[in-house]
Amino acid sequence: MALTMPSQIDRFRCSVIHKAIKFYLKTGMKVNRMYTPTAMAQVATEYTGITYARGRKGLERAYMDLSIVLAGVTQ
Repeated sequence: MALTMPSQIDRFRCSVIHKAIKFYLKTGMKVNRMYTPTAMAQVATEYTGITYARGRKGLERAYMDLSIVLAGVTQ
């Protein structure tokens, strides 16, 4: 599969950060060293426009908001 359009790349990036946050919330492990909780919240902010609090509650909110964004994109 080739992602050639900017909208496809953005959707893929949103999906990846969504899954990374889910993994972190479930296991407490980072997907890679660059995906710190703060970095993941900052990327989620790019897609939702909402600034998230530091910590687990902020990431839980980011995860739910990204779920809504992804549901809107796929419909």
